[in-house]
Amino acid sequence: MSAFTIETSHEENRIQLHSVLDLSSAEDLLHGFRNCLETGNALVVSGAEVERLTTPCIQILCAVQKKAALLNVPFTFSEMSDACRQALTDVGIPQDSLILEHTI
Repeated sequence: MSAFTIETSHEENRIQLHSVLDLSSAEDLLHGFRNCLETGNALVVSGAEVERLTTPCIQILCAVQKKAALLNVPFTFSEMSDACRQALTDVGIPQDSLILEHTI
């Protein structure tokens, strides 16, 4: 089972993160984001269903943020679960950082 689903339109890619994002899903997540970045369309990520988010997937989210910025591709979070916020905080991403303000 995939750790995410992607809905693509002409203007944006909507990525719905599923409940568990761990080491076993990191490579698929990376490839999914790479494919989305290649379209040049905005990335809208929903983390509303996330119950477990591990460091490798957090690293991917941060890397995608930087790559999207370099490519001038909008990258936003539409929703973020408490577990998602807590996982980011646990690895040292401060509450006032962009990633927790729904824009990364």
